[in-house]
Amino acid sequence: MVGTLEVQVVECFQVKSTGSLFSGNKLFVNVKLDGVEARSASLPEAAGGVRWDFSTQMVCPQHAANLELQLKREGLFSSHFVGGCSLPLQQISGTLEQEVPLWDGSRSEVGRLRICISKSGPKTGLMNLAGSQIVSGSDRPALTPAPTQSLAGGLVNRASVAAGSLGTVGSSLENYARSATTDLESRPAFARGSSQALANLAAAREDGSRPDAVRRANELLVEVDPFDASREEHRQKLAQAVERLRHASNADLSGPLGQQTLSSCDARIEILFNDAMQHRNEKDAHGALWLAGRLPSPEDAEVTLQLRLRQKWDQHSSKEALQRASDLLPAAAAGGLELEDFMDALDLAEFHSLRSQQGSASAAVEKLLKALEKPLFGTVQQLLRDNPDKAEAIFGTLGARRTEALGLQSLQQQLLREKGLQLLKAALLPSPGQIGFPELRRRKLRHAILTARGALDDPMTRVALHSMMQEVGPSCFAHSTESSVWFLRALIELLPEEQVHPSVRRCLQERPADQMVAILTQSKELLAEINRELPDGLLPDEWQQLRQEVRQALARGNEAELKTACQKLIDSPAGVFYQRDVQQVVAKLRSAFRLPPSWSVESMVRGSDVKLLAKNEVTDSRLLKLFDELLRSTALPHVRNYRAVRAVQIMNAPTWSSYLQRRDHVLQQCMKVKARSDAGFWRDRLNGELMTEQILADRMEVSAFTPLKREANEVWLFHGTSHAAAEGITSDDFDMTRANPSGLFGAGVYFAESVSKADEYVKGKVVGGVELFPLLLCRVCLGYVYYCDERRPSARALEEHCLLEDWHSVLGDRKKTSNTFREFIIYDNLQAFPAYIIYYAREY
Repeated sequence: MVGTLEVQVVECFQVKSTGSLFSGNKLFVNVKLDGVEARSASLPEAAGGVRWDFSTQMVCPQHAANLELQLKREGLFSSHFVGGCSLPLQQISGTLEQEVPLWDGSRSEVGRLRICISKSGPKTGLMNLAGSQIVSGSDRPALTPAPTQSLAGGLVNRASVAAGSLGTVGSSLENYARSATTDLESRPAFARGSSQALANLAAAREDGSRPDAVRRANELLVEVDPFDASREEHRQKLAQAVERLRHASNADLSGPLGQQTLSSCDARIEILFNDAMQHRNEKDAHGALWLAGRLPSPEDAEVTLQLRLRQKWDQHSSKEALQRASDLLPAAAAGGLELEDFMDALDLAEFHSLRSQQGSASAAVEKLLKALEKPLFGTVQQLLRDNPDKAEAIFGTLGARRTEALGLQSLQQQLLREKGLQLLKAALLPSPGQIGFPELRRRKLRHAILTARGALDDPMTRVALHSMMQEVGPSCFAHSTESSVWFLRALIELLPEEQVHPSVRRCLQERPADQMVAILTQSKELLAEINRELPDGLLPDEWQQLRQEVRQALARGNEAELKTACQKLIDSPAGVFYQRDVQQVVAKLRSAFRLPPSWSVESMVRGSDVKLLAKNEVTDSRLLKLFDELLRSTALPHVRNYRAVRAVQIMNAPTWSSYLQRRDHVLQQCMKVKARSDAGFWRDRLNGELMTEQILADRMEVSAFTPLKREANEVWLFHGTSHAAAEGITSDDFDMTRANPSGLFGAGVYFAESVSKADEYVKGKVVGGVELFPLLLCRVCLGYVYYCDERRPSARALEEHCLLEDWHSVLGDRKKTSNTFREFIIYDNLQAFPAYIIYYAREY
């Protein structure tokens, strides 16, 4: 053995800092001997310099070659290498004190370390005989103790009898345990546990606290007494003291020294905070608040130091904001950036006032707004005449609450009226070369309608709008059918019904008959999108006469007269507009002649001029199937196949939109976790490709809405159900409240790739003498699939995988465990869209 090596790291400097003292980052220095770490120590960095107060002593084997020093920085989430150096042990003899450079990975110097290294031979002085009797190493002297009384432990000076470098010591230390029997209760305070060895007072207790934490914190505070907040060294010492106290036990903190140290830290942090306030240094003030939050405080304390300083900060900030608003008041009346800054200052004052809990700034804010009201009113009034865009910008800056407080609602209403009318006129008036009413103009018109509607509460707006529409209408009707239709939509959306037809009736009557019908028909369809109807006053007089004849026939109850009147109405374009009257006639005739529900009365009215008669080809597949089954005579007691009889395509816009949003989100998560969706993954990891994929590949896309998203594992699957449930699901969506919590794979929505599996859950209904079963063919977004091949899986665990973790669905492989079928389960109903209802029959 060569001996021992003691390394003391004193200071690190010229290292670029990443933030202030309060940024929370730390620098670590690691001491290693041939790559084996001996000790690591840390301290918050400040201004590129860090002082450590630690040393480490390590055994230095004969073969040891290099002493390594590494500097690391710990951030909020991870640590990274800053720089380091390596010193050959052959160059170290005795005591070495020097500065060493730190090099980063690119061999650039990033800072320096000041260190002190002591290298010595084997120790031959004091030995702790209470410790282990096992001694190793050929270079260590014999440790056979001299004949004495039986001792339980203590220190003996071996220097007087052992040959070594300390052999000149003339006297020995007296054994602490003088008597033959050691009194354990009177042993020295530095004894530890059941042994008589030395206790390390810097080591952590079982609860993580350190016995010397309070003492070390007090020593650090004494070094900076009196405290100077402007000195970086004092700020560092204060931060070190706070961190030391965080490692003290509650008992130590409650003692006299602990209370004194806490009080001293409290006072110094407040000095630091007041200094930052005085110098208007928000960064350092927030740093002091952070430091106050780190300082331990009693759990029952009603007001902590951090809360008290924060309230003080908020009160100060509120006053400053009010003063700034007062300074900006003269310039704010002209609008522009000064008005924005003024409003920001008021908002800031109210915010900090509310948090300070020391009174309200409402009175001061109200006083400032009152002073601004009159000059700003004049500015906005002038801008409405000269520059409406700037007036609009002012209202955008103020917001609804400030606009009302400043009494500017009337000017805002005027702005909305003028802007809305201007936008309407620009959107409706045809431009040279315009064809039809293009999509861009439709978007502009919708925006103009929204703007104008905001000002319709004002009577002046309604009068101005009526006048403007009378001016624009003739140009729209003269231009094209499309322009006329969109003009009518805008008119009906914005004006009461009684004000509509006088404006446009004359324009309609001047159009050719076929164009007038086209305008009215397209307007009816367009208005249906917003649940509105054409006013009766816009329809031609002859149409209204036909409707009147139908109503008179209904009142008289004569079937022949009623059929004639209804036939004339249906055969004219007016029938589309008077559907309610037509349905009344149909109900009357059906009741009078006791017609079957499946007969079409409208076709019978059109079929003959003399009687209610129609001859229609049978196209009902159920009736055709009944005739076909009548010819069959074979019936077996087991199902041999399934035959699709009819199908209904589902086009449910809200459910489709929700499904797409969820699918997009699942796709993003699949990309994040790199979920696989290729055929090899299904074949090798999920026990085979889908049966539906083998049949529907490339052919289903023709009739589907959009192609499947393969990257999100979007597939076609079956869901067996009842007739009523099929109608409910396709009208709304899958109801998760009906999910069976006792299902094998938990409370989810279950799907199958095989119709035989889905057939286990269907409920039939006899339709036209044939029992039909409903089957939903669904687009299902499986996403990141959790494969389960357990015979008795934990249902709750599977739910948590998909609800709390990264997976989106479960594949329950009953094919593998029970030789039946694979099942697919989702726990979010938005991951499935029922695209078709297939009604099928079982063949026996």
